[in-house]
Amino acid sequence: MTDAKKIKSASNLGQITENLEQVSAFKLQKIKIQTENYKQFMKDFLEIFNSVEFSWTSIWDKWKDLIFAMSTDSGFSGNSNLRLFKKISEEYKNKKESLELYCIGKKSLDYFLQDWFNVVWYINLPEEFVEQDFSEIYKYIENSISDKKYSNIKVYFNYLKNSVIRTPINFNLFPFDKKSLNTFVRNMNIDVNSLTTKSDNIMVWSNIQEFKQEMIKQLSWYIIYGAALQNKIWELASDILLMNNIKNNANNTVKWLISSFNKIRQSLLTQEVSKIMSSKMFIES
Repeated sequence: MTDAKKIKSASNLGQITENLEQVSAFKLQKIKIQTENYKQFMKDFLEIFNSVEFSWTSIWDKWKDLIFAMSTDSGFSGNSNLRLFKKISEEYKNKKESLELYCIGKKSLDYFLQDWFNVVWYINLPEEFVEQDFSEIYKYIENSISDKKYSNIKVYFNYLKNSVIRTPINFNLFPFDKKSLNTFVRNMNIDVNSLTTKSDNIMVWSNIQEFKQEMIKQLSWYIIYGAALQNKIWELASDILLMNNIKNNANNTVKWLISSFNKIRQSLLTQEVSKIMSSKMFIES
C-alpha cells in the first residue's frame, strides 16, 4: 500500500470512529435523562416505602436460587462482561444444580450455556428500551415469588463508578434486604436524606401485609430497570472511550504518515536537485 493510500485509510478510520463516538454520546445523553427521571421516581417511591416498617425476612424452604444475569451485547464491552460472568461462575461453581439463570442479553446466554449452567429463560432488550420492555421479566419475578419457587432471587449487572472504574455488583431482589437496598440507592446517587413521609400521612388498603408485599414486588421491578440503566450507561461510556482512543490513534497515525511522507519527498527532491546540479557542473566543465 502506498503512503498516500495509508494516509487516506487512516483518515477514513478516524472520521468513522469520530462519527460513531458522536452517536454513542447522543445515546448516552438520552439514557442519562432516563436515569435522572428514574432517580426522581425512585425518590418518590421510597418516600412511601420508607413510611412502612419492613421486617419481611421469612424464607420458604426451597433449595434453588434464581439469578438475573445482565450483559451488554456491544462488541466493545467483552472484558467487563467476562468479569461479571466469572463472578457468578466463581460464586456458584459448586452449586450449579441449585441455581437457575434468567439471561438478559445474548452474550450472557452464550456464556452460561457454554459453561453448562441451567438457563431457564432469556430476553434481549432493544437498543433503546423503556420500562414496558421489562414486562416479561416483571411477570417472571411476580410468579416466582407468588409460587414460592426460589429461596433467593438476585440480579447481577455492571456498575459504572466513573469513566474508568467499572465493577460487577449484585442486588438481592428476594428476600427483602435493607442493606442491599441502601447500597443500591447509594450507588445510584439517589438522595434519600430528605425522606420525611410518615405512615399516618398515607392511605393504604386494610391489609397492611398485602401492602408490604406489593411494595416489595414493585421495588424488585424498579431495581431491575435501574440495573439495566446502569448497564447501558456503562456500555455507552465504554464505546465512547474506545472510539475516542481509536480516533486519536488514527489521527496520530495520519500525522506520522504525513510527516514521514514529507521527509521522503524532501529527500527525493534533494537527490534530484543534487543530480541536476552535478550534471550541470559536468557539462560546464
